[in-house]
Amino acid sequence: MIRLKQVVILSFSLIVLSACSSKDTQFCTCLKTSEQLNELSNDLLTTTITEAKAKKLVRLKKLKKEQCLEYVHMDGQAMLERKKACLSVKK
Repeated sequence: MIRLKQVVILSFSLIVLSACSSKDTQFCTCLKTSEQLNELSNDLLTTTITEAKAKKLVRLKKLKKEQCLEYVHMDGQAMLERKKACLSVKK
């Protein structure tokens, strides 16, 4: 059973990597980090802020800034197309 899970995870990873060019993969990474940052930000609005959460927030902001730098001035239509490609890979 564990072997089957490993094969499925490896296969999925290979599909994701082959479906996107390196530039699209970078955008997908940027998108994922942005989603994590949004989830944490929403969580912090409704829960107590701990030191660990505050550090994670700072880390995610820095990571997002680094990963998304290339896409800051991208027009909305191009961004939506890349987002759609990332989401279609997830399914």
